[in-house]
Amino acid sequence: MINKMKRRFHNFFLKYFNKYISNKSKVFGIGLNKTGTTSLGVFCHTLGFSHSTEVYTAEKIKDFLANDEALFHEADMFDMHEDWPWPVKYESLFYKYPDAKFILTLRADAEQWFLSLANTSTKDGPSKVKKIFYGDEIVGSHNKSSIIEIYKNHQEQVIKFFTDNDPSRLLVIRTNDLNKEELICDFLKIENEKNLKYPFANHRVKSDVPLR
Repeated sequence: MINKMKRRFHNFFLKYFNKYISNKSKVFGIGLNKTGTTSLGVFCHTLGFSHSTEVYTAEKIKDFLANDEALFHEADMFDMHEDWPWPVKYESLFYKYPDAKFILTLRADAEQWFLSLANTSTKDGPSKVKKIFYGDEIVGSHNKSSIIEIYKNHQEQVIKFFTDNDPSRLLVIRTNDLNKEELICDFLKIENEKNLKYPFANHRVKSDVPLR
């Protein structure tokens, strides 16, 4: 209970005072969920970037998608953001924060990503957030092809956007990259003085693709 209260106070303090005390540029993780976004957030936090652990409701996400000012207000509260809704708002964030860096996380391949997403969907049940981004509250064999297409399209669109505008502001990493610490620190131009290791957070054991 005490630790939970401490985390809430920590998030409250950062959310309302970080924009006044932080001198760090923004970092946005723009990979879709189940691409190692949680691990990226944890690693950036250990490097000294303030990072929210808040999970937004579907209603709050819809507000962010419809209202850039609300999104920017939330972005100002922390140094680093990942997971929904950030992966689909990279264009607005690119122009709003000219010094920001973007990290596109990917799985080793689309099939591996889908299996992880479907496994989570089976465990968690229907999700209004999945409905927003994937067009269905459940991910499974019945919509596998359309879901994988969303993943591939997102990857292609992100890379094309940054290639056309400023490739230096995008880093692409995959879950099977062995030197993620070095890649990220070089990209952010910071020293990994404590020789911090990249975490493996939010791991779930794979299962067969659910049928529906």
